[in-house]
Amino acid sequence: LVAAVMIPLLIIGNVILFIIAELIYTGLLFLIAKLLGGKGTYTQLLWLGSLPAPIGYALQAIPMLGILAMLYVFYLNFLLTKEAQNLSMGRAIATVLIAVAIMITPIILLAAYLINLDSTMFPTQ
Repeated sequence: LVAAVMIPLLIIGNVILFIIAELIYTGLLFLIAKLLGGKGTYTQLLWLGSLPAPIGYALQAIPMLGILAMLYVFYLNFLLTKEAQNLSMGRAIATVLIAVAIMITPIILLAAYLINLDSTMFPTQ
């Protein structure tokens, strides 16, 4: 009974988190693109970015295909940022790499903190 309730809640929670993460990521892309001379709108970037994202995230669940799907989604992000913001390829690549670095940094810091916390709570002898 607990699994029958928890599994749908986890699925719904993941969908909500996916939407929130996509909005934040697109906002970062938009701000960085504007700083680098982008001329498009947030709506254009959100619309184009929302097309490959669900397929990429779904394919990442498959072990070996996940890495290829992630690289393909990054490539599509370069292209859509270039087109939506009317940037050169170099500026589009810089925009995506900076946005990804900003999104990943808190996750890495949290993971490092939790690993350190675990090692101080349960020291090995």
